[in-house]
Amino acid sequence: MKGRIDAQQLVRMARQGAAADVDEMMDLLTQDSELRVIKAVDMALGFIESEAGRLRMLHYLFYGSVMQRNYAVNYFRRREEQRPILEAWEHGLVDDIQAFSR
Repeated sequence: MKGRIDAQQLVRMARQGAAADVDEMMDLLTQDSELRVIKAVDMALGFIESEAGRLRMLHYLFYGSVMQRNYAVNYFRRREEQRPILEAWEHGLVDDIQAFSR
């Protein structure tokens, strides 16, 4: 996604929920990203409902950058899916605060 980040476009992508859509959104989460972009992606991730999208978020929980893992934790926490978070914690991929905060 190049150019101006459109929150509505991010939500449309999240609702489509294809792995490529999730990849495109997660690629926006870098240390150099503007706060408004990070917030827009974080909000849009909540609209992922497809199994393909959920599985892609699981991929980022285990293989993403630190920032991507943080937002994958948020995704699963909001869905009240603690098991994937605990598995990532057991593998040392997320810290205690991420794994156990509410």
